[in-house]
Amino acid sequence: MQYDNLPKALRENGKFCLWKYEERQGQEKPAKVPHQINGNRAQPNNERTFTNYSAVLEVVSRFDGLGIGIFRGFSAIDIDHCINEDGTLSPLSKAIIELFEGCYIEKSPSGKGLRILFKASGFNTTQPSTTSTISTSALRHTSTARQRSSSQ
Repeated sequence: MQYDNLPKALRENGKFCLWKYEERQGQEKPAKVPHQINGNRAQPNNERTFTNYSAVLEVVSRFDGLGIGIFRGFSAIDIDHCINEDGTLSPLSKAIIELFEGCYIEKSPSGKGLRILFKASGFNTTQPSTTSTISTSALRHTSTARQRSSSQ
């Protein structure tokens, strides 16, 4: 994957981990398990187990992919199973993408879903509230990152 396709603001200010596919009993497909650069497991809700972009790039070849932490105002939406066999998008995913025009969008590792990355302000993840307002600002980038093929 060409990770330099990630928006500059994310590469410079985001927090990252690595992930590996791991088989899990009772699950049909392998799980993407987050790891720290030292190989220990990362905790998706603990920013201290994530690191900077340059550090993950040094060791990403020993893992199956690079993970992006949803911290510091960076947010993401995953839309699973929205790319049809013929490569077209489902109507719902098209509508969601239109709402996030100008944000960074990439295919998921399976090639069947999409991930939208954006900045959100006015949202406190430690104090849930029914009155929270999310004001989005785009991560200015329009190209889609290339994913590793599942055979690698």
